[in-house]
Amino acid sequence: MAEILVLNRTDLPTDATIYQRGDPVVIFPDGHNWGAEELNSAKFIIVKIAGVAPETLKAYLARVEEIIGVSPSGIKRTRTIHKCRYRLPVESLPPRHRNKQQIAVSLTEWTSMIVDKTL
Repeated sequence: MAEILVLNRTDLPTDATIYQRGDPVVIFPDGHNWGAEELNSAKFIIVKIAGVAPETLKAYLARVEEIIGVSPSGIKRTRTIHKCRYRLPVESLPPRHRNKQQIAVSLTEWTSMIVDKTL
């Protein structure tokens, strides 16, 4: 099982270069020892997905960047478009998951709920 920490704060500025409400922040194996901040439901939601290795879900932490230049030595310079490509629309979770600090879903349910910000 994998556990995904999803940001739930509503007091953040609208800025694509920082995490926004619903963004997956980090993924750990089942049984991770979350700290007091992560267990605060006003700040985070923990999504538990059974039968999935954390490595399988790493793509959900991807950033969206554009190349704005290349140095003479070939190093790409980028600009962040979205801190996180994907978003869990916390405000429209199914009723059984609303207002909970931890939710358990299947991989199919996770992929049906998650939104790609680039589409």
